[in-house]
Amino acid sequence: MKIIHQKVEAYPSRIRLPVDYLKISDPNYEEGVWCRYEKDNIQMDSIQVMVKHETMYDEQEDYSYDYGELIVSLSNRYWKGEPTAEKEYEIGVDTARYEIETEHNRSEIYTASDGIFGAVNECYYGDKLGKINIYLAIPDEYEMDETEFILNVLRTMNIHHLHLCVVRDEDVDINMDNEELFEDMQMSP
Repeated sequence: MKIIHQKVEAYPSRIRLPVDYLKISDPNYEEGVWCRYEKDNIQMDSIQVMVKHETMYDEQEDYSYDYGELIVSLSNRYWKGEPTAEKEYEIGVDTARYEIETEHNRSEIYTASDGIFGAVNECYYGDKLGKINIYLAIPDEYEMDETEFILNVLRTMNIHHLHLCVVRDEDVDINMDNEELFEDMQMSP
């Protein structure tokens, strides 16, 4: 199993990173559709990014395949320790595409097929939303280049230039909350 870990953290003196509105949805879905996410006034101010590549093996079918996932974690000052409650939302598409939007920008992601392509997990600390984890399947390389996909998602959050710290490990699932892994991370303004 191959895992690539990347993290981007905003420093207020260098880059202001407020995210107050987040929408991830098939562009044809309206409010009330179960496989979309939209929330306003989320007041997030920090971001972490992880790209995870795994080789999966299906024993019944006796084949292996590669799976890539982009994980974006937004957090604020309420994020401390274990959450007291969590809510999970799936991200699905029926038009082989979805859009991700914040108050800063909007981007359309082409998936090459319909189905479930991600999830959003809200973490509450008491009655305060402290963290939002976004899990998005990396599109097929014929539909969209991985680097282009990652940059499109980050541009929606007003991040245009960054230096990614890459950690590779063949048999350890890297915990996204392990701050020691990210000490060498740099972000350009």
